[in-house]
Amino acid sequence: MARYAALLRAVNVGGRKLQMTALRELMVAHGFADATTYIQSGNVVFSAGATDEAAIARKIERGIVDELGVTTRVIIRSGTELAAVLKQHPFAGAGSDPRKVFVTFLARAPEAGRVAALKVPTGEQVQFVVVGRDVFSYYPDGYGRSKVALPFFEKGLDMYGTARGWNTVVKLAELTAS
Repeated sequence: MARYAALLRAVNVGGRKLQMTALRELMVAHGFADATTYIQSGNVVFSAGATDEAAIARKIERGIVDELGVTTRVIIRSGTELAAVLKQHPFAGAGSDPRKVFVTFLARAPEAGRVAALKVPTGEQVQFVVVGRDVFSYYPDGYGRSKVALPFFEKGLDMYGTARGWNTVVKLAELTAS
């Protein structure tokens, strides 16, 4: 069985409440083993025999809607993929503060033309690099007030995603490695 992380988009923000205990129970009830959540922002690590990440995501999304009454999008990354994210970190050697580094996990790899068209707005110091289905971003002035956040990438790349801080990404990679 492979280890995966399910990354839920926009839960426990803006009034969309989802109890992590209920999420763990749902995962087990749907045949996923060793389910454990990490912090309250919609991260669940689990084991599964299935390898079709899109099918796994749809199954989890349906379960969350049907049984917990919350509509959300789910992005799946395997332990192997998360280990690769750690190795691909383009800002590691730049002395960047890990609290200012984020990864936006995308539903699929974006079109090259859309990536090329993304431009950081004037006045923003953000740097970003798109690698496959992931966007690595460095926010020297902080993430919270930046215009180059999740909606910027979703609109510009025409797909949904979900963002996680670097420390969370590191922890999810650790949890999926075991």
